[in-house]
Amino acid sequence: MKYIKKYHKYIGLFGCLLIAISCFLPFIKYSILNINETNNFFNGDGKLVLAINIITILLILFNKDKTSLISTVSIVVILIQNILTINKDIISIGKLGYIHFSIGFYLLIAGIVICIVYPFLPKEKNIS
Repeated sequence: MKYIKKYHKYIGLFGCLLIAISCFLPFIKYSILNINETNNFFNGDGKLVLAINIITILLILFNKDKTSLISTVSIVVILIQNILTINKDIISIGKLGYIHFSIGFYLLIAGIVICIVYPFLPKEKNIS
């Protein structure tokens, strides 16, 4: 527990780093009629997610833990909107192909979970 208190800020920054990296990695993989395609998150809403992520990093650095949760929740809203769009694509493709989530999606989920849990972790009290 003392390590969590000592490295509290670094845990939040690690979550933000995962979110930033996930925007550049393959996010989704399509295969339609034996044509394979991978897309990263940066071409779509990834630029907006990176901008919100920079705001989250600044909030973490200025010790605004609970406020950083608001920006993380906005990333979650963007992710849910993208998942619903992908769900419509899956329905329209039908049996002609398939859609798989790639490593970028899973890193984004991991980064979001870390950033959501981060404000609730215990931290060291600065005695001055």
